[in-house]
Amino acid sequence: MQARSRTTALAAPGTRRSSGFGGGRSSGGRGVRPLVTWQAGRVNDAARQVRSVDELVPEWVTVPDVAERFGVLVTKIHQHLNDGALAGIRRDGVLRIPTGFLQGDTIVKGLPGVLNVLRDGGYDDEAAIRWLHSPDDSLPGTPVDALHADRRREVTRRAQALAF
Repeated sequence: MQARSRTTALAAPGTRRSSGFGGGRSSGGRGVRPLVTWQAGRVNDAARQVRSVDELVPEWVTVPDVAERFGVLVTKIHQHLNDGALAGIRRDGVLRIPTGFLQGDTIVKGLPGVLNVLRDGGYDDEAAIRWLHSPDDSLPGTPVDALHADRRREVTRRAQALAF
């Protein structure tokens, strides 16, 4: 019996030789497939202009200041934070809450529900604060402004749409 010799074609530059053992897609029986080159960097930086929370939130207030404003103990404000009725983030070791979440001596009506929907959608407090303070062309202003204008159903509906 005569041994068969298997001839292989040289791969052109920019391509690599396929193993032929099912590890990749077939390239029409030629055994050569193009190399995929990846570029470093973000995908479409121009479309993803994400602003930081500090740029979006005009004013912050500390937990003791909120407690004084509401006329309650600081522990009550911490309870609101733990229950999800309020959201805040630490800056320089101090827990701060956006003043847009407060209306007089109460929490803005509808805010706890919207925060709950955003958290169910995978948002952490910082991302929720960023979304609530980001300008939206279809809403006049930001979602926080819409909550102050008693349009909480629209804000909640948009928050639900983000989760899917």
